[in-house]
Amino acid sequence: MGNIVHREHGVMDEAVFCGRENEIAKLLSAFEDVASGSGPQLFLLLGDSGVGKTRLIRRFYEQLATHVDHRDPAGYWPDALGDGLNPSFAGRHETDALPPFMWLGVACREHNDGLEGMDAIVGPHVEPILRARAKRELGQDAIRAVAKGTIGSLPVVGPFIANALDTSEWVQRARKAFGTEVGDKSGDFLAPAVRQIDENVDSIIDCLADLLDAPVGLADIQGNARAIDRKAAGRDRIPAVVFLDDAQRLGINPAKQALVYRMLDRARERGWPLLFIAAHWHSDWLRDSISDDANAFAVRAASWARAINPEWQPVTITVQRGDIYRPMLATLLPGLTSHQQDMLLARAGGNPRLISEIIAFARDNPRLFEHLDTSGALTESGAAEIATMEVELERLVRRRINLAPAPVRAAASLAALQGEEFLGSITIDTAHLLGIDASPEDIAAIERPHAIAVAGARDLYSFVQTLYRDAALANLPNVLQDADAAKAGLRKILRAKLNDQASLDAMDRGQRNLALNLGLSLFGRTEAMATERAAWLLALAGDAAAHHDYATAVSRFDQARGFADLSDLDLAARAPTSTLMTPALIRFGRVGDARQYTDWRFAAWKAGKLASGSGAGKTELKDIVAWHEFAASYADIDQRDGLGIPREVEEAKTASQAEMASWMRKEIEENPELGEHLRRYLAPDLAVAEAQAAEDPEALAIATQAALDAVSKLAETNLENGAFFAYVSGREKRKARLSAVFAALVAQQAVDLSSAGTSRAGDRAFAAARADIEAAISYSSAAEIAAFPFPPWEVRRQVVEDVLFAAGHLIQFGFSASAYDLLHAAKPIENAMLADPRAAADVSFAGCLAHCRAVSAAAAGRTQLAYDEGKRAVAFYDEALALEENLQLRIRLASLLSALAQWGHSLSAADSAEWTDDAIAAICDLPDGAVQGPLLGEFTEFLLAACRAWYEGGGLVQGEEMAAEIERRVSATPDLYEAAYRDQIQEKLAALRAGTH
Repeated sequence: MGNIVHREHGVMDEAVFCGRENEIAKLLSAFEDVASGSGPQLFLLLGDSGVGKTRLIRRFYEQLATHVDHRDPAGYWPDALGDGLNPSFAGRHETDALPPFMWLGVACREHNDGLEGMDAIVGPHVEPILRARAKRELGQDAIRAVAKGTIGSLPVVGPFIANALDTSEWVQRARKAFGTEVGDKSGDFLAPAVRQIDENVDSIIDCLADLLDAPVGLADIQGNARAIDRKAAGRDRIPAVVFLDDAQRLGINPAKQALVYRMLDRARERGWPLLFIAAHWHSDWLRDSISDDANAFAVRAASWARAINPEWQPVTITVQRGDIYRPMLATLLPGLTSHQQDMLLARAGGNPRLISEIIAFARDNPRLFEHLDTSGALTESGAAEIATMEVELERLVRRRINLAPAPVRAAASLAALQGEEFLGSITIDTAHLLGIDASPEDIAAIERPHAIAVAGARDLYSFVQTLYRDAALANLPNVLQDADAAKAGLRKILRAKLNDQASLDAMDRGQRNLALNLGLSLFGRTEAMATERAAWLLALAGDAAAHHDYATAVSRFDQARGFADLSDLDLAARAPTSTLMTPALIRFGRVGDARQYTDWRFAAWKAGKLASGSGAGKTELKDIVAWHEFAASYADIDQRDGLGIPREVEEAKTASQAEMASWMRKEIEENPELGEHLRRYLAPDLAVAEAQAAEDPEALAIATQAALDAVSKLAETNLENGAFFAYVSGREKRKARLSAVFAALVAQQAVDLSSAGTSRAGDRAFAAARADIEAAISYSSAAEIAAFPFPPWEVRRQVVEDVLFAAGHLIQFGFSASAYDLLHAAKPIENAMLADPRAAADVSFAGCLAHCRAVSAAAAGRTQLAYDEGKRAVAFYDEALALEENLQLRIRLASLLSALAQWGHSLSAADSAEWTDDAIAAICDLPDGAVQGPLLGEFTEFLLAACRAWYEGGGLVQGEEMAAEIERRVSATPDLYEAAYRDQIQEKLAALRAGTH
């Protein structure tokens, strides 16, 4: 294989490769083993983000490309992978020689991209091998027959190969395969396509099998292909390397997961010369390897590898410590003093990505060096800047982006508005609308030479990392001071494109998918946008349905429900024009030609359902309601499995299901006969409410007893089905979940008020509801949150809202101690939010938790605890208000300060007078009319008490000023005070003034 050659390939390569010779040697040895016929192997790299797993594999590729690939002086493969995971050819590789090895890189992304782009990944490997083999075995005249014969079994790779062949023949094959004319939009989601697309994975495996299988007839009787002589077969078996990057995300994409697992199974069955390399986060591997999920990559991969070699173990790479990078510093920054080297290495902490960014920053800024010479020593100020600079990757990347020319920075910042992936044309159109110069050359420069983003197919780009997108977005105010204007410009451009069918048709699937997703994320669920969003949603769902993963899921879903659902069509029918409605329905393709379904058809459908609402019809309607509710739940659960479309789409679809269920329930209630059934169903709850209103404890206890079974059952159901998605699928679902808590509290209070001896049943209902909330709190742990594809901060906020909701009811019904215990149990959520604050809202939520704990402690008679928690809450509120002005938060703060003054006074606390002064200032600082209801009375009484204290304590001037302020506030908003209360205020002030004379 030759010795490992160390060459300079940029700062990052140097950093990663320092001390990694052992790993490279193991990789090369594993490759030699599979190439010599020992059978497939798994080489698993474990490590945290940034330690250089992916870059290490890039170096391994370079070793193969420059040492194994030696038959042609120019080499078959490019010497480096570049920015992606697969080598890029300038054109098809014309050579009669078989490539010395195959290379296939597969990236697992944070979102489900299905099998999109697999043609561009597999095709470059398949085509030259087929050509070379055909020339060797069949001669020049046979190449067309071999390639054409392969196309029929390669629907994914076919288009790539076909451009060297007779295009018309490929078109005919495509028509035959999908049962429709190419270009006919109605064929995007016809049933034959759904059935065929599930075969894509097997087609790719079959293609690989043609290259990697042992020649037919040469396997021994036991089927062991390892002993077969590659040369003796008359046909070479080409060793293959497959690299799976970020394997911990494989489960997000069921299509790629199926491809990987079937590839591994086939490789072991047939003895393929396959070296399968996977890079996996270490912490995720440790967690997943002991998971009960037999389909998890960690479980499947380890089982596969140990079936071949029982002593197999993964390879762990960690951050390099000590002086491992000092030789690299001596090469790249040769003039640094030993002290400066120590400082830089300490700041990097051994992280190769971090040390690479620091070195790159230093080399890009000669001003940091003596005589502006980067080969010399740092100046004192230069060393100080590096020593004190923020070393987080975000800040370093932002500084590097700022080194790009102004037009490129502007283009990158506007592109970042679209997300981690963006369309160059939309970026340019947005820039022109905003009066900013931008050209295709500026977009191209984002990729080369500045390496901020990577170009994909046809106008699609993606930022190299999320860090680069964040840095570009942070630069937006330097491009356009009014960020809202930039977003408005993007929305205007995007809305015009999405509502123009010609523009959508001009896009390929990847472009259209990105544009539709972007539209759904940019436009809020306002009533004015509802119909357009519905049409975009269905267009997107129709496109996504053509992907392998979503198509198979939809097929299973359709079989389960018996094609009874028309809610999507109902939603799209509200579109104001056929321009929006028709393409959406055509793409979705659920009921044939959408042009047949106009508004009157939907009206007739609704009327028919209502007409059957008597007798047996009521059962049918209830079944439909149950179906819609089931569909909403099913959509959430299947989203966890990865349906191939983003969470936004699933939420919108779920909302349409819930809306239809709500509509059905309304129709049932308005139907006299069915309304009676509904009232009977709700009778226990209605009886409880009526008894409460009458304040009749005996009647309340009887009604409660009738409702207890239903309440307990609801709480039990919530516990059994209390999956994470009950929290993320919408606020109404969360409220419904907590209705069990509310009902149980009502039941508990009823039991306490009665003497019927049913406290045990009430305790059971209360305990079930309490357990429901505690189950919700458990979802806030980092381990649980990490298992779901949603931002942890969003989950925490939702759980905090639920905890506050429940605690408020606990306090309301007199369970103050329980409320405090519940809020105290939520402290880990509070700490997690404070450790990773996203906005003032996070700090505000933490303040609400502390505030609510203080109130519940005070209600339970624990004044000192209330005082301590209250002071903690004040600190959070002050911090949140410093970040963002919020009137409601100011009102809450004023209320808390007044409570602290009272608690401090009862405790004879030394600082109680300060809290009084702060409370007065906070209340008086609130605008007139901002506070209403009971809280207005509380504030007024607090000011009257302060006024009395000043008068009685000799502070006549302060007392008169306060009295005048109270009178001013009452006269400014007289409608907020009842007449009798206004008179009481005047009487109290008059008495205070009279007492001073």
